[in-house]
Amino acid sequence: MFLLVDVDEVKGVALEMEIKAMPTFLMMKGGGSTDKLVGANPDAIKKMLKS
Repeated sequence: MFLLVDVDEVKGVALEMEIKAMPTFLMMKGGGSTDKLVGANPDAIKKMLKS
């Protein structure tokens, strides 16, 4: 599942997940973050999704 969160609208999410730059991609499992990628790098996103 993919979710898009507008951190300008829900600033609490940005604070809780320590998002300091956009875009930020978080891989989540069991309610927690397992991986974090900052920036729009298609190759890095593909690598993160395959892991």
